[in-house]
Amino acid sequence: MDAASFIKSVHAGLRQKWHEGHEDFDNIWQEHCNQSDTLQKYAAAMHHLAVDNWQRLGEPQEENRIFWCKNVIMEYYFNGILQKILTKQARRLFYLENGQNIQSSMMNAFVSKEVANQVAIIQRSFINCDKVKLLDVGSCYNPFAEFSQSFVTTAIDLCPADKSVIQCDFLNVAINEAELSEQTNDGVTCAEWLKSNQLQARYFHVVIFCLLLSYFPSPVQRWKCCIHAHRLLMQNGLLLIITPDSSHQNRNSKMVKSWKSAIESIGFTRWKYVKLDHLHCMAFRKSCDVTKNDKDKFASSMYIPQDFNDLTVHNNTICNDANAVSCSDDTKVSSYPIGNNAFMNELPFCDLSD
Repeated sequence: MDAASFIKSVHAGLRQKWHEGHEDFDNIWQEHCNQSDTLQKYAAAMHHLAVDNWQRLGEPQEENRIFWCKNVIMEYYFNGILQKILTKQARRLFYLENGQNIQSSMMNAFVSKEVANQVAIIQRSFINCDKVKLLDVGSCYNPFAEFSQSFVTTAIDLCPADKSVIQCDFLNVAINEAELSEQTNDGVTCAEWLKSNQLQARYFHVVIFCLLLSYFPSPVQRWKCCIHAHRLLMQNGLLLIITPDSSHQNRNSKMVKSWKSAIESIGFTRWKYVKLDHLHCMAFRKSCDVTKNDKDKFASSMYIPQDFNDLTVHNNTICNDANAVSCSDDTKVSSYPIGNNAFMNELPFCDLSD
């Protein structure tokens, strides 16, 4: 079985177990986390696809998921985008509070002060000569280490493929909500926190979910990841989400809108969205805090098309009505009209062989 087929079989197997016993999904997830052989094979397969297959395609930087994230981060923090966003937000706040637009004479007295205060907080949070503190979740092989001149990267994964990546189950990591002084904040490394299975709230400038959320079989798990990201980001921090989709831009537009509504209800505001040939790329700014009641409202909105596929996995082979291979006679077939492209959105470039 090639790498892409193995990865897709793991995803489909998790979804099948969730559909059959989602009320006991904590145990299903724990069982998955304990399958070290499967996790190691998955990590090796993903590393092979990312390094030996996708990079070999010679895609331009603007189509590359890693460079897209890097360029968005640099644009946001160092090319004036954050200041523009904060200025616009301050103008809107003034209008809501005063019932009128800001006149030029009021600009320095209100907007400049508001923006300057928020930018100063962010500037004080940079360490090691203006480096961005970045959390790469589901990192596999730590691709953002390439940009060490700009980022201080903490790379975590359920089963790392590279020794620079720290093993961590992000769904169940503890988040320390205690406020830290600036000295303590810069003196304690994330690796030290993760030794006790915890991360520090409001610490990171950027959290990245690159090809992460589609790994999870449950919308609730994807939702929980986004809530974790909100807690881990400092105010005005960025959540970058890359999720696979090789179909045309409008085919899954309802899903993208649904995700936007759900994630913004947590306390984010979407700043940027791009549909690349094989990927949806989204950038959300942490714009406010919300109550716990608000956070539980939109979990089911974090769906992916594969959630509606009724599939059976037999000996790591995906079986559906269009292409059943090595399956027993009583194999359950798909009740969803997906045909031969059942998994075209599972991975970018999934139609290319190894």
